[in-house]
Amino acid sequence: MSETSGRSDNRGLFLMAALVGVIVILLCGICVAAGLGFRQNVLPNNAMTRTALVMLFATPQTPQASAATQAGNNGATATRLPAVETSIKAALTPSLTSAPPTPTFAPPVWIDPPAGKVVFTCSASGIDQLCVINADGSNRRQLTVAGSDVINPSFSPDGAQIIFSSRADGHLNLFIVNADGSNQEQITDGIGNLSSGEISPNGNRIVTASDSGGQETIWIMKRDGSNARPVSSTPIEGKDPTWAPDSNRIAFISGKDGSPQIYLIQASGGNVRQVTRGISGLSGRSDWSSDGEWLVFQAGPAGGREVYITSTDGRDLRQLTDGGDNYAPAFSPDGRWIVFVSGRSGADDLYVMRLDGTDLTRISGELGNPDQPRWGIGEIR
Repeated sequence: MSETSGRSDNRGLFLMAALVGVIVILLCGICVAAGLGFRQNVLPNNAMTRTALVMLFATPQTPQASAATQAGNNGATATRLPAVETSIKAALTPSLTSAPPTPTFAPPVWIDPPAGKVVFTCSASGIDQLCVINADGSNRRQLTVAGSDVINPSFSPDGAQIIFSSRADGHLNLFIVNADGSNQEQITDGIGNLSSGEISPNGNRIVTASDSGGQETIWIMKRDGSNARPVSSTPIEGKDPTWAPDSNRIAFISGKDGSPQIYLIQASGGNVRQVTRGISGLSGRSDWSSDGEWLVFQAGPAGGREVYITSTDGRDLRQLTDGGDNYAPAFSPDGRWIVFVSGRSGADDLYVMRLDGTDLTRISGELGNPDQPRWGIGEIR
């Protein structure tokens, strides 16, 4: 074959390849134009990315992925969704969110833990029962399974028993039960509705409020419930009584001269004296410090109550809490702490704090509306 003939063949092949290339380019251009037209007709106006195409034409989820998504929506621990699926949910259902898991309360870690135990009321199946917990937040326990509400519990001075009120035959009567929930005994009957029963620090007597005379007045009786009588021969309107550490004085709440305020009376019935003046919304049981120099109490409107302490002469008044609805305070037996209920976490829980309001610590969680805490010596094991 001649050299000229070979060159002619090569030029033919080159021209053929060029023609094929031009045809391919034209076909690609046609496809691109058609694709753009299709995109304008099918994709959402705000879906300008590859993710939008994936959203429209993605393959169905595998059963495993669906199960993980369902678990997340039901509030259980959910497997993290793949990035593409997350994008799909964000674009197509922007309001879709998973409820955050409910936090589980963990008892605090203490350097200098408070000593003793706390009795309080807790709701169980819609009825307030007796519950106890160590003051450091450990060993919570329900003690009673009563058929009617239990109210106003408090420990005996030695921490061995708990006195409380509950309904029997349609009236509130006083009961005593061992601190472990055993040997429950009714100790009063037929003297009206009795509330806020408390055993004296010397262990001999009980103070309570009774409505047997048509209005609530302060009564005292022996520890076994016998010899019950008004503390004063002249009835004085009053409720929520509490013993002083010397067992000779009783603090109580009365509105006899206007708005409810704290008063003191001798256990012998004399020397009634007003402690607080002009405090709005004062309510509930107060409590004495171990040295007998201070009283702790709650005041303020429902939903906005605060904890206060006052000297027993009423001259030194201090607010200890600020916000969160704080109520039902009580001193620790050693006089170093105060326990109270607060709604600051979004639900009512038990808290403790120092006498100046510092070292505020939550000691309970998920206890069923704890209320009316009272501190006692000893520990729950």
